[in-house]
Amino acid sequence: MYATNRNSNTFLWIEFVKNVIFIKCGHVHIWDSQSFSNRKWLYVSVKQKLTDLFISHFHAKIKNDSKFSNYRLFKTTFEFENYLIKTPNF
Repeated sequence: MYATNRNSNTFLWIEFVKNVIFIKCGHVHIWDSQSFSNRKWLYVSVKQKLTDLFISHFHAKIKNDSKFSNYRLFKTTFEFENYLIKTPNF
């Protein structure tokens, strides 16, 4: 992923963007055509797909790893827990 000159770094960055945003998120047609009509739609679509991929990976990890057996008993939904921000600073 790291390279020694500026052009190689730029190329690696573009490949990363292509792979994550366009291929993983199912928008390879946008990469191929180099055009799209709605930036907001693309942003929302990519954000939702990456969120879905993260949550799916998270659930697979806790389901298949014995270290998370207690966690699975108490945490049944994927959501932020308010007690994390309500804990007093020590």
